[in-house]
Amino acid sequence: MNETYQLNIGGNTDFLNMKEEERLLSKRESKTSAVAHTLKNPAEIIQSKRIRIGPSDWVPFLGNTKIAYIYIKATSFLGFPVELDVKLKVDDKSMYAAAMMDLIRLAKLALDNKLAGPIQEASAYYMKHPPQPVSSPFEAKRMLDEFIAKYGKKVRS
Repeated sequence: MNETYQLNIGGNTDFLNMKEEERLLSKRESKTSAVAHTLKNPAEIIQSKRIRIGPSDWVPFLGNTKIAYIYIKATSFLGFPVELDVKLKVDDKSMYAAAMMDLIRLAKLALDNKLAGPIQEASAYYMKHPPQPVSSPFEAKRMLDEFIAKYGKKVRS
């Protein structure tokens, strides 16, 4: 990946809150960092300013619709350039619902097995900034699968 951006617009209160510059900067930094950490050399990518992810504007008539414009520029085999432009349009809150349901199920597994505190395996996979970051999304998925295999089959008494 040579450079990338994701510009998000929406009409819900999350985007309205981004009209406050301090919140906008914080959210943009958080999202940019989360995406960068899925790539090789995240610190270098952030430092080079070849990545920018985050909310761009509040468009009231969009309501709960979120539109993301995603651009990726990369180099392929033998150094040939590749560019990808994508537009994603979704109902913002419902897109989060499935992940929230998974997290509730994982919390129930943890409670049933008398586990407490942050559940590293769930946090690493589902959260932008888990308490203990892992090396890649693939590592986070492996950890989550192992957690479910270990604690999901039988409940400890």
